[in-house]
Amino acid sequence: MNIHNFKKELKELLLKYNAGIGFSCSEDSDLYGIQEEKIIADIDGKDHILSYGYSVDANDIKGAL
Repeated sequence: MNIHNFKKELKELLLKYNAGIGFSCSEDSDLYGIQEEKIIADIDGKDHILSYGYSVDANDIKGAL
């Protein structure tokens, strides 16, 4: 799969589920360090953690399939 197809399918999924994917961290984070970093999906205004850290791949997504 090339990047064009990946982006097209991802965009379709985000539109279908009214979702977004973003980065979140602890409120205690500051210029000296980031704490509790995670990748989140916002679906209909509610955050769902996809993975902890700075990236997400298929192995991180639990409860699917």
